[in-house]
Amino acid sequence: MSILEALRRVVVDESLETAVAAVDWALHTGRIDEFDCEQLILMLPRYKRGIRSWVDGRSESLPESLARVRLQLRGHRVEIQVPLGSKRIDLVVNGVVGLEINGKQFHAHTFEEDHLKAIEVTIAGFHAMSVSAKMVFAQWELFLTALETVLASYARADVGNSGDLTACAVRRPRFRET
Repeated sequence: MSILEALRRVVVDESLETAVAAVDWALHTGRIDEFDCEQLILMLPRYKRGIRSWVDGRSESLPESLARVRLQLRGHRVEIQVPLGSKRIDLVVNGVVGLEINGKQFHAHTFEEDHLKAIEVTIAGFHAMSVSAKMVFAQWELFLTALETVLASYARADVGNSGDLTACAVRRPRFRET
């Protein structure tokens, strides 16, 4: 079975978040390119072709893809791989939360660097949050409660004299180096 056929099966048979993560992975790792991705979309039944708008090959890991899709399904605006000097923030949620998703396997040796990055994310004007890949898989609701608590506190802080919550656009970072 070719990789395109395997991905087609995943998209047809699995949940949106699983399907997106599989196609993200294939793009990110170079197993398929953009042309292959378009071929995949054409191989899908019409009702499944909307997955194209969800796929992003810049996603660097399974938990990043899962978190991005889950958050977007809840109506959050999610930017991916946001520049921060010479580094990148995994996900920025609603322009407020700079979210890093770290797996023990790949981050055990970067303990100090990861903490420094959290400080840099804060200085850039975001609320820094870091979760483990395991939390994305097994404690999603706990993380989501924390994230939505943070977002609600920023919304309350941004309410002007009118008290109109729809007018409280997310706080913009003070600077973003590129």
